[in-house]
Amino acid sequence: MSWKCRVYRGLNRGVEVPLPEGRLVIGSDPLKADLVLVDEGMAPEHLVLLVNGEGITLQAWADGITPTQDGVALTAGETLRAGTRLEAGPLLWSFCDNSRSLPEQLEALAAVVAPSRAPRRRAAGADVWMGVLCLSLVVAVVLLLGTGWWHGADENESARSEQALKRFLAAPNYRQVVLNSSDPELWQLSGYVDENSARLALQQYLDSKGFSYRLELRTMEDLRQGAGFILQKLGYEQLQIRNGKEPGWLKLSGEIQGQDGKWSTIESLLKQEVPGLLGVENQVQIAGAYRKRLDALLQEQGLAGTLRVREAGGRLELSGQLDERQLSQFQQVNQQFRREFGTHPTLELINQTRTPRQDELEFDVRSVSFGRVPYVVLADNQRYPVGGATSSGVRVLAIRPDAVVVSKGKQQYIVKLKGAERHDDQFGSATVRR
Repeated sequence: MSWKCRVYRGLNRGVEVPLPEGRLVIGSDPLKADLVLVDEGMAPEHLVLLVNGEGITLQAWADGITPTQDGVALTAGETLRAGTRLEAGPLLWSFCDNSRSLPEQLEALAAVVAPSRAPRRRAAGADVWMGVLCLSLVVAVVLLLGTGWWHGADENESARSEQALKRFLAAPNYRQVVLNSSDPELWQLSGYVDENSARLALQQYLDSKGFSYRLELRTMEDLRQGAGFILQKLGYEQLQIRNGKEPGWLKLSGEIQGQDGKWSTIESLLKQEVPGLLGVENQVQIAGAYRKRLDALLQEQGLAGTLRVREAGGRLELSGQLDERQLSQFQQVNQQFRREFGTHPTLELINQTRTPRQDELEFDVRSVSFGRVPYVVLADNQRYPVGGATSSGVRVLAIRPDAVVVSKGKQQYIVKLKGAERHDDQFGSATVRR
């Protein structure tokens, strides 16, 4: 026959546990006790029992307490009766066969009145009935008050324990942890913490306080490691993985060379394979996509021929001379670019405060073609043959191997070409002189 016990008082009130055969120690010391209870007043080795198929025998107890069974003091070596009220200091418990059920609460003991040995005069019938009635009323009042007091004490103790746990969870590491205390006998904790060490610290705290709990807590560290392992297997180890804006979400950033079938299903694959992952913020860019989009945004705002773009690490440097109106247009470009690409890469404007002189030439040569119809290609990627004019009023007068002659208004300019000649006719940068 196997046995189980139920605790009726303290932090573990209502908890039922099986009792394994052999020597069983109930106490507050995890190193000595088989059943650990950390209520105030519990000794390291509070009770020592011997459990076997025939029953449970009380072997020893801590100093300063008197174990009782239904209010009667017990002695060492005495066999306990199943289903009785067992007390030992702050511990109130009972046990029964595993096939049976224990009550939710134990009834308080009624006051026991010892009969007098001295001879008494036989009371009259009315006196006897009156005495019985008074005794019944006293017992009823004692039971009601006793039950209410213990119930109130248990509720207050549970409320204090819950407040202590909430104060612990108020730390920044546990702001995303949700406590469900609808069942006072089993607290459920769910949500997310960032590191595995924070989850372990919470578990150790709960164990040290003797709380009955169910921990359904995920860590963002596990989510990042799981997603990183899958991305590495798929050949995307260069991507960065960070926490998303919401608990349970991850953010992917970086650049890939092209979009294939594997990448098109990466979000659903990660949510399926990484336990606890709720969603993915995908900020990964296709190689060169941000540069093409920037050129389009500059073209929309009329800044394509005004700003030169250079990649520098994780940013794009745009240099040029902008007036107040053009500076406002660039801010619109920057805002839209940030909305689409975030901060990878960032846009940085160089020399944006300089205002060009009215007579300064805006003629940035990118390449020159000396074919049948010679032409120059400017920063706006447009071709200008001899006689062609830009939107700023610069007209091409002549195209020579060493220079380009242009005019603006009544002024003529010679643009010297510098750099080695290449097959693609790239001449590098150019200097301007009047």
